[in-house]
Formats: sequence, structure tokens, C-alpha cells
Amino acid sequence: MLKFNNNLEKMAGGANETKGAGKSVVVAYICWLFGGMFGLHLFYLRRDAHGFLTWSTLGGYGLGWLSDITKIPRYVREVNEDPELMKEMYRKMRQYKKPPFSISRFISAIMIAYLWGQLVMIAIPEVPVADYDLSFLHWLIPLGSSIGVWVVGNIGRETGKPWVAIGSAYVAYLSRYLYYDESVWFSLMIVTSA
Repeated sequence: MLKFNNNLEKMAGGANETKGAGKSVVVAYICWLFGGMFGLHLFYLRRDAHGFLTWSTLGGYGLGWLSDITKIPRYVREVNEDPELMKEMYRKMRQYKKPPFSISRFISAIMIAYLWGQLVMIAIPEVPVADYDLSFLHWLIPLGSSIGVWVVGNIGRETGKPWVAIGSAYVAYLSRYLYYDESVWFSLMIVTSA
């Protein structure tokens, strides 16, 4: 379950020691052009989790890099804590208890969860190593994919706890014993946790 980052005093225009004043749209676009596939513009704009995801997927498979071309001005306004933007965000936080559903965030969560879950799965050896059967490590697959969902869900000013994603991924992981086809149980696990 996602919530807004509810530091209301800061958003209402109170004092802020960590203000990102001085970030430039021009510099952000230059970073986007020359290092955007690796998230350079996002690291510049202090969106570290977003930058890491962009880096690890080479620009969000290219789509995230292209979509950021229209989002950079808002990211700069956000890091510089533009008073008008802060008032708008404050108003939305007061009006809605939860952020609205975002199809792009949902699809991104599914893509990252699939990538990270597959990464964990292929890292587990299929044959015994030094006479030790490591197949019990397959229970880490839901953890890897649900952490991917959680990281995507916590980009920007939206926050959430990882327990819902982790719990639902582990419950759906049990379908592995009903459906032996990997594509079925893996997809169920990911969509359930997202």
C-alpha cells in the first residue's frame, strides 16, 4: 500500500535544510542526453532509487529514458521545491489519502519484479555444489521480486512498506506447487505482489 510522503510542514513552505536549490533544467537535459541511459540525470536530481532502476535496466529498457524527456522540468521543480508545485502536492495530499493508480508505475513494478526475480532464480545452482543441495534458496525468489516492486513503489514522494508486497509474493509463490509451468506461477507471484 502506497502513501504520500507526508512531511506536510516542508511541503507547506516551512524551513528546509536539504533544499535542492540550484538544480538546472539545462544541466538535467545535458545529463539526460549523454548519460540518461544510465540514470545520470536522475542522480543529478537526487532521485537515487529512480536512477538506480534506470541504470540497472539501461534507461528502463529505453522507454523510461525517452519518457523522462517530458518529465525533467517537473523533476527539477520538485528538487528545487518550487512553491507552486509544493502547494499543489500539499493540496493533493490533503484531498487524497493514497496516491492515484499509475499504469506506468504498475508496469514498471512488474518489469523490475520479473527482472529481479529471474536474477535470483538463475543465480541458484540447479545441481548440488560440494554435495550441498541449494534448492531451498528458491524461497528467496519472491523476496527478490517483491523488493523490486517496493523500490518502484517508493520512487519520488510516494512511500510504502515492503511487507504487503513480500507477503503477497510468498502467498502466490505457493502456486508453484500447483502449476509446474514456471511462466504461470512466476507471473502470478509478480502480478500479485505488484
